[in-house]
Amino acid sequence: MTGEKSEIYALLITLGIALGGMIIGRIVFFIGHKYLKKIFEKTETQLDDKVLKILSGFVNPLFFFIAFDISFYFVKHSGSEKIINVLTNINEIVIILIVAVLISKIMNAVFDELPVIEAKSKKEKKRNVAVIVPILKNFGIIVIFIIATSMIVIKLGYSPVSILTGMGIAGVAVSFAAQSTIANFLSGIFILFDV
Repeated sequence: MTGEKSEIYALLITLGIALGGMIIGRIVFFIGHKYLKKIFEKTETQLDDKVLKILSGFVNPLFFFIAFDISFYFVKHSGSEKIINVLTNINEIVIILIVAVLISKIMNAVFDELPVIEAKSKKEKKRNVAVIVPILKNFGIIVIFIIATSMIVIKLGYSPVSILTGMGIAGVAVSFAAQSTIANFLSGIFILFDV
């Protein structure tokens, strides 16, 4: 009977800490949002408003999952250690994914607000930005999610070295196969920057 009660208490402690994290997240959101909005009203760009809007959607879930993760350390000895380890890993994977999506959304907002590269005419400016920005956005998203995937693989207990080595070998094979296409692509980028 005492084993069941201790598991129930452990579950209640876990949920209490997670809900406390959610409440702290709301408090941080309201206080931070109020002051940041005052500061951002003084700027002329829209980037800070976009970033604040993006962050407001991620504050609560992030605080909840971080508090949930912290709560596992308090109840680690009261329940089945295997279950707690699995839940901790799942929770940390969710946190990694939330942070990766948050960073990619902020990066997209930054690339949408990039100042236009100085060029000879307005038509040329629009063409340069229309070509370069999507390439940089996609490259950044790919890098972010490769890093997040590597972190998740490490969290699951595997070494990402073999996966990254395989990706490197595949990259070399693709680059040899598409050598002329890549050369033309890079030539086009150099022509765009040649002002």
